[in-house]
Amino acid sequence: MKIISKHGKYLWLISLFIGNIAFATTTQDEVLELLYKHFPTDAVPAIAGNIAVESGFDYLKRNEGGGDYGLFQFNFQLSYYKTWLSENKKEDSAKNQILFVKAVIYSDDPPMELGGAKYKLRSGLGSPKLDVKEKTTLFMEVYEKPSKQYSHLDRRIAIAREISITSTPPPPPSQALPPLIQPH
Repeated sequence: MKIISKHGKYLWLISLFIGNIAFATTTQDEVLELLYKHFPTDAVPAIAGNIAVESGFDYLKRNEGGGDYGLFQFNFQLSYYKTWLSENKKEDSAKNQILFVKAVIYSDDPPMELGGAKYKLRSGLGSPKLDVKEKTTLFMEVYEKPSKQYSHLDRRIAIAREISITSTPPPPPSQALPPLIQPH
């Protein structure tokens, strides 16, 4: 995976073994925009740091040699995700992968059970007492659960920290500027 900076924004390239190199299906900025819409602002860098390492922000990313798929590299979650898509008459997309994870963590009737881990994620991601490193580690250990050999926690944290410094969340709707009044 290579990171190419273009005007301070990141485009992620993923080797797909179809030709040489192809652009990711989603960019970091697109994924960040979706995350800011659906997760607590302070949790976004931690989740995005995990996504960067898992899939390079490519919602169609498939792990060669394994069944892992998508932004979050769903493995055992994939069958639950497909059922959720079908039951909600939705199509696979970056937005729907993010909405699925949100529902797993925050819904009272989640599409997949995490048991007590759900509450650990809820409280940890929303906690002002945890810093970006602790939230990144929490999301990796409780939701992603990569094998130790593929965890790359240092990379997850470094990317999350960079995002926390360089990314600006959109203003809440109440603070958005009103549309200009058009003359008659």
